[in-house]
Amino acid sequence: MNMRPVYRSSGNLGRGPAVMLPLSLLLGAVTGLVYGYSCFYCIAWVGSQKISMLLATFIFLGLGLGVYKLAILSKCRSLFLVGLTGFLSGSAALYVAWSVFTSVLLDSYGTPVPVHTVMSNPAALWDFVQEVGEKGWYTTKKSYQSGPGEAEKGFILWAAWTMEALIATLAPAILSVIMWRGKVFCEACGYWCADAATVVRQASSDPGTEARLKTGDLQALAGLPLPKPSGSMYKVDQTLCKACGNTGTYKISKITYGTGKKDDVKTEHLTPLYLLDADSAAALGALLGPGATPPPPAPGVPPVPPAPPAV
Repeated sequence: MNMRPVYRSSGNLGRGPAVMLPLSLLLGAVTGLVYGYSCFYCIAWVGSQKISMLLATFIFLGLGLGVYKLAILSKCRSLFLVGLTGFLSGSAALYVAWSVFTSVLLDSYGTPVPVHTVMSNPAALWDFVQEVGEKGWYTTKKSYQSGPGEAEKGFILWAAWTMEALIATLAPAILSVIMWRGKVFCEACGYWCADAATVVRQASSDPGTEARLKTGDLQALAGLPLPKPSGSMYKVDQTLCKACGNTGTYKISKITYGTGKKDDVKTEHLTPLYLLDADSAAALGALLGPGATPPPPAPGVPPVPPAPPAV
């Protein structure tokens, strides 16, 4: 049975409620303004709802990146709060975008209504959205329902809006959580750990070697040569607290290069994030050298030397 300690976040909220959440909501509102205006004019110009899908994907993934950066800034270690913040910021962006869209559309009909007035009346906004969904608001060169030059409406329009809503609310939540889960926090020092070293070795055809690696046994890499170009390899990624040098983790992956024309690269994670204990630190120190690519130390922080090799 594998008894190696696995890194788990403490769940501490940090400054998430005071910094991450309000700033993410503000970022969501700004994102909604950008998306609302760009979506209206792009659809009106192109005559297709597909353009809004592309816009939604890029813009709301960008929002997710912003939420992740704020989570790091606020030192939030709560997976739930990070995901919830991503969802709420996306929801705020969606509501602002619909308010902007409605204001611009009404203005094009000769009935100017300020954005803040639309935002302050969600019931009226919902009634207007239902009316637009029933009658449509733009014509297409080739409508899926009504033929060339007719307004897109009904099921097709509502399906597109539903897809947009899912992208807006889920993309920021999922991306921010995925990026955040790869970070390690030193509770003793109060800092995020940084990438410390990367070790690569040629993958072995011996199933026993890979079985040992799946348990986090770094000594299984001893004696393996450096990888050949475009050959399968084992990769060890280490993180370390630059302040104290005591808190660190490592994970082992297997990278396989495809033989097809597209040269697909497949990454298989063999282990979770294991905490760096004395034995694994000694084994990693023995591997450092050939195949190791330590990054430069952080400004103002002296580099932490690797553990001496085992005797």
